[in-house]
Amino acid sequence: ARVGLRRPDIHRSSRGKLPRAYRVAVTTSRPWQALAQSLEAAPQAWTHARLRRRFGDSAVKTAIARGAAVRLLEGVYVSPVHARTTVARAHATSLWLGDRGVVGGATAAFLASLTPLDPRVVHVFGRPRVHIRGPAWMRIRHRAPAQMTMTAQGVEVAGAIDTAIQSWEQLGTRAGRDVAIEAVRRELVTAQAIAVRALSYPTLKRRGQFIELLDDLAGGIDSFLELHTAREVLVGPEFAGIVRHARVGPAGRTFEADFYHPGARLDVETDGKRHHNDDRRRRQDLERDAILASVGIQTIRLTYEDVMGRPQWCQRVIADAIRARSS
Repeated sequence: ARVGLRRPDIHRSSRGKLPRAYRVAVTTSRPWQALAQSLEAAPQAWTHARLRRRFGDSAVKTAIARGAAVRLLEGVYVSPVHARTTVARAHATSLWLGDRGVVGGATAAFLASLTPLDPRVVHVFGRPRVHIRGPAWMRIRHRAPAQMTMTAQGVEVAGAIDTAIQSWEQLGTRAGRDVAIEAVRRELVTAQAIAVRALSYPTLKRRGQFIELLDDLAGGIDSFLELHTAREVLVGPEFAGIVRHARVGPAGRTFEADFYHPGARLDVETDGKRHHNDDRRRRQDLERDAILASVGIQTIRLTYEDVMGRPQWCQRVIADAIRARSS
């Protein structure tokens, strides 16, 4: 006798239900599972109302009962996969806050990739005289609302101006400095705009240092990078012979060097602008370096990442070049 699989007879089921074997076969298409997959797809939060509109009451109740949807805040749900991430918590907080406040400070800086430091908490700046009480992973302060907002990883956060100032207070001098520099480097804001806005922060910590940083940044990122290179990299007796902004090159075709060592005939350039990475500027730099090389001048180019991320490496390279070309 031939043995095979028998298709369930859907006409023999009682009360209008499909036979169990058939129901098992279509389990993967159940609405609550589609809901769970949508929540898992990204570290974003959904309001209860939105989930109901999209998947229906039954699917929402089942997903919650099975732990596929976790409530982070009143009326706001995420996947358990993302429940402890800063991005999901920040997104849930933004939905929950409405116009009562905004996600800002170090959290906004992290979401906007202005710092690699994950604060592991969500910093909230609530409107004055508006009572907000959140969970342990939320830090709430009350102040005048941010002048502008921006969207970072799907979350509405304080604009770059307020984020830079708040991060200076929350992250400390070094990490706070890096946030302000990155915001200016990416042309999200100007140093002058940050300085003006800082006047509305009467209790700003280390105000003098912050204003000094903004003054250095006021001339643009290239100007700042030169100042930082002079202060943090070209420090020590081996760099005593270096002069700034010297004219170098053959007669009739000279260039201004960021830093120049006459004895070693060494030109050090700091490349901070983003357009240094485009083809036109790269060709101009190559032509410039070739012309200087034709009269015996070597060029070393330091990027923003070099100067800010590995200053000791920059020092070694420049010092080694000076010694090699001076001997």
